[in-house]
Amino acid sequence: MSNNEEVNVRVDPALERGLIVANQLSYQMLPLLGICSARTHTIGFPQQSVYTNGETMSWDSQTGSFFVDPKGCYLKFSITHTIVNGGSDEAKRIKCFGSGSACNLFSRVVVRTRSGKELTRVENLNLLSKFVQLYNKPLDWVKTAGRAQGFSDPETVSEVYADEVPVGGKTFIIPLCDIIPFFNTIGNSLLPPQIFEGLRIEITLADPNVAFCNVDQDQGVGSVSTYTIHRPQIYWDCFTIADQFARRIAEIAATQGLHLLHKEYFHSSVGLEGTELNFDIKKAASKAMAAHVICREQKYITGDDAKKADSMASAPYDWTSIQCQIGSLYNPNQPLTVSDISTNGNMEAYYFALYGNDSLSYSNTTCITPESYTGEVQTAGDKSVYNNTMVTFNLNKSNLEIVGSVINNSRALLINMRKNQQVAGSRIDAWLVHIRAVKCFTSNAVVAD
Repeated sequence: MSNNEEVNVRVDPALERGLIVANQLSYQMLPLLGICSARTHTIGFPQQSVYTNGETMSWDSQTGSFFVDPKGCYLKFSITHTIVNGGSDEAKRIKCFGSGSACNLFSRVVVRTRSGKELTRVENLNLLSKFVQLYNKPLDWVKTAGRAQGFSDPETVSEVYADEVPVGGKTFIIPLCDIIPFFNTIGNSLLPPQIFEGLRIEITLADPNVAFCNVDQDQGVGSVSTYTIHRPQIYWDCFTIADQFARRIAEIAATQGLHLLHKEYFHSSVGLEGTELNFDIKKAASKAMAAHVICREQKYITGDDAKKADSMASAPYDWTSIQCQIGSLYNPNQPLTVSDISTNGNMEAYYFALYGNDSLSYSNTTCITPESYTGEVQTAGDKSVYNNTMVTFNLNKSNLEIVGSVINNSRALLINMRKNQQVAGSRIDAWLVHIRAVKCFTSNAVVAD
C-alpha cells in the first residue's frame, strides 16, 4: 500500500473530536473555568503612619471575606534618613543599600493568626532575603523589577558602589512573597479568609548602620544616625469567589480543616575564629529541604567599619572543604574540596551552590555569576563585584518538591566546613529550610513542622 494513497479510516466521535483539537481546528468556545466574580486591590494601613529604626511596623489584615493572592500583594513605603559627622563634602556623604535592597531595613518578620498562633518567623530577614532572591531570580530581574525594590545594577559596581538613597526620600515597592515565607504556599495560589482575616504582620526595623553603607566605601564619611519610614501600606490582591464554592470551603474549614504548606526558615548563628567550622543546627523537622550558610566578617556588621561598609556582603569565598551530615547520610558523599581559591578554581563549588538552590534548569536561572560568588576583599574604591557567597546543601531526597530529610535529636544536621585562612571575628549565619504544615479551621490554626 502506498503511503500517498488516500485511505478512508473510520473513527468514532470521541476520536474525531480529539483529532480536531489536536490539529488546532476546534472553533468552539472554551469552557469558563473561573469561579471568581470580582477582583480588587485593597490597601492595608499599619498602626502608625511613621516608623523609625528599631521600631516594629504592625498590620492587622482587614480583608473580610476576600480570598487573597499573595503573589500580587506588595509593601509600599518611602524612606528618609539623617547623616551625622558628614563633613562638608556632599559627595562623600551619599548612602546606599550596597549589594542589597530596601529589604536591608527589615531585621525580623513575624506573622500570627488572629488567635495568636505564630505562622512564620524569620530572623536576619534582610540578609536572607537578599541572597534567596538573587539565587532564585534571573539576571535581567535585578536590572528591571528588582530596581523598584532597591537593588542596583551589578554592572555599575566600581567607585559608585550602588544607587543613591536620597536623604530627602525615595519610594520602594517590595513583594510580600519575598519577605514572608508563609505567603509562598505550595500548591495553593489563593489564601482563604479563614486564616487571612485578622492576620497580624510585624516587621522589625534594623540598625541604620547595617541597612546603609557608603556609595564611596573608601573615602565616604559620616554615618546614618536614624532613618524614617513614611506611609507604609500593604496592597492586598483580593478575589471574590462564587457563593457555592465559598460555602463549600467554609464547610471544609469547619470540619476537616484547610491544609496549607510552605517553606519555613530557621536561623542559627555561630562565631568562627579558626579555620574549622563544625556546628549542628538544633531544629527538629520532618521535612528538611536545604541549609543555607553565609560567612561574614563581624567588623562589617558592628563597629565603625559597619558605618561605611556593606553589611549585606559575604566574605570572599575561602572554603577548601564543605560537607554536611544527617546521621549516617553525608552530603555530598565525599567532602567537596577546593585547592585553588579563585573564580576559575572554585567553579565546582559555584555549581554546587546553584544545584542546592535549584537554579540549574533553564526556567530557574540566577543573578549569581562566578565572579560575584567568589567575591573579593571589601576595600572599597576599587571594588568591581558584589560579594554573594552562600553555601547551600540540598537535603531533598526526591525530585518532588516536598520530600525532605528527617532531623531530630538523634539525627541532627551537622555542618562541617574548612577555610583556607584564619580570619578573626568571622560570623556564620545559617538557615534551615523545612516544610511547615498549617491546618486552618474556622477560628484557629494548628502548626506542625
